[in-house]
Amino acid sequence: MDMIEGISRGYLSLVEEDESGCVLISSDERYYYHACYEPQAETYIVAKTLDKNAIFVEHSTYCAFGEDCKEYLIGALTRREKLPIRGLYCEDGKKGSAGISIVPYEKAHEALIAKWGLNPGNMTLAFIACYQDIPSAVIALQRDGSIGQLYVEPSLRRKHIAMALVTYLCNKMLENGQVPFVYLPKEQSDMQELYKKTGFYVSADSICMIQPQEGL
Repeated sequence: MDMIEGISRGYLSLVEEDESGCVLISSDERYYYHACYEPQAETYIVAKTLDKNAIFVEHSTYCAFGEDCKEYLIGALTRREKLPIRGLYCEDGKKGSAGISIVPYEKAHEALIAKWGLNPGNMTLAFIACYQDIPSAVIALQRDGSIGQLYVEPSLRRKHIAMALVTYLCNKMLENGQVPFVYLPKEQSDMQELYKKTGFYVSADSICMIQPQEGL
């Protein structure tokens, strides 16, 4: 989703604008986006601040902020139709033919999330996948609206659990009129392939996630 679509859908509002660029704010007033025009490069650099915890900068060639910089690709589900379930799970929470059932994240799952090293404070909506009735994986809609924190127990990977969770969450988002998108680590080609197989368009260019400098 680009800035124009974000504004047209009501997700973003213009704060100020001049010849050098503009500042936008998300509808929940938590996130700010700054787009500045670089005449020499003939492109926009888009920076996003998330509660001063991170900055996202489009076009990694502009990122020279130290060793903590990590590159990501952006994946987006451009179709508006719900994804086919393909027997991965059942809508009523019962097991599908693949042995997978999906249930909402609850307080009882907190210990499991802690064990997996995830951050429940950044989850606005989350689902647990059970394989043969055993909680085995999780996926979340994060505070910035992106899909994230996808985790599957190592011993149960390659059993279509991750695809089932991505499909389930995407369909929930589509039902609510949301555009599913995700930040994918550039080095994790298997994760990129998962989202491509699910129907996501994955960008060719990367962005960088960096820790802010002092004073930002």
